[in-house]
Amino acid sequence: MVAAVLLIVTAGAAALRLSRGDARGTVVSLTRGTPIPGASIQSPSGSVVSDRFGRFAVPGLPVGSNAVTVAVPGFEPFTATLTVSSVNTIRNRIILRDATLKGALAEVAAEPQTVTSATVQVGPATATVGPDGEFEIKGLRPGLVVVRASGPGHELTETTLTLSPGGNEATAAIWLTPAETYRRYSETLAFGHWAIAYSYLHPDARRTLSLSAFTKLGQQGGTTISVTIGKTRMVAHWRSPYTKRRYDNVALVDRTLIYQVLGTRYTDNYSQHWVNLGGLWFFVLSG
Repeated sequence: MVAAVLLIVTAGAAALRLSRGDARGTVVSLTRGTPIPGASIQSPSGSVVSDRFGRFAVPGLPVGSNAVTVAVPGFEPFTATLTVSSVNTIRNRIILRDATLKGALAEVAAEPQTVTSATVQVGPATATVGPDGEFEIKGLRPGLVVVRASGPGHELTETTLTLSPGGNEATAAIWLTPAETYRRYSETLAFGHWAIAYSYLHPDARRTLSLSAFTKLGQQGGTTISVTIGKTRMVAHWRSPYTKRRYDNVALVDRTLIYQVLGTRYTDNYSQHWVNLGGLWFFVLSG
């Protein structure tokens, strides 16, 4: 009798062991394919954390499919399925459905150029724009993100995007600084590209100064030898004697111009007023 009871208890314990097991596996990134350390896997039997290789072992789960909750720092918790077998060991693979952002920066300027030197940041992740003007950031959290871009001659610009799990492509805008705008304007003058140079003139000034009159003034200025752009100072308010209007948040950019007239060189130090309209900087005549 005692032997029979003992046999039943032993058989029951063995059956219980066969009906449960450990779920082992790895947490990996969808976009990188690399292990995710520090992922918390919550199940009815408790919580475990993936190691530095993304590996985990959840003990005491029933044989079959088991729903668990996975939490990765910086991401929304999600549900995954772990499978336990009574016959062999199954290597489970939990995939973090993160996002990749691949794209380029679109320069907002009178004559847009390919941006080949800039830094793009999304949260803590950063990337450098390559020679082809493109960038790629992997391992991002899907959903609404802010893309921050900045670089030499360009202002810090923010663009809001919605990322889906997996691959995403987008173009983010980036604006010129007042100093860089002035430099490019000076280049158009030096090469006699009057129509392009005229486009840098504020619309208020264009109403009273025609392209032909602007061109005539430019042609009377002699031959440009060099232009050096100096410091930029922001002025809260400024009233133009030419347009008779007041402008807010005006950039005052210093420049030194060396030019030649009939074989004689001259140096002209001047500070030009620039006003921002829709991300573009336009200069306003002072008199």
